[in-house]
Amino acid sequence: MGRGVPPLGSAAVGTSATETTRTILAETTEREKWSEVKARLEALDRKGLVSLIGDLYDASGANRRFLHSRLAPGSRAIEEYRQLVADAVDELVHALDARAARAKSGKVDRR
Repeated sequence: MGRGVPPLGSAAVGTSATETTRTILAETTEREKWSEVKARLEALDRKGLVSLIGDLYDASGANRRFLHSRLAPGSRAIEEYRQLVADAVDELVHALDARAARAKSGKVDRR
């Protein structure tokens, strides 16, 4: 970081499927704040946006995969990124199915 762009107040995307899933679930309540982020993005000039995207790129491998998948023409990265997302969704579904089965059997996990 440190390319002269003010922080937006949120961490970069996590690298593990579990962390990504938790982030998605936790940020459900953050959706109303997109307007704040959007307003700040709209205030940046082209150089500021490129700098911000560079910071995101440097922040994690997941961000790099995402940016390559969206912006690199002819890249296989989009298929790799789609597989990463599919794996995260499968992991979440499996975890939810397992919790539902435990709840139905009366063996509730009290964490």
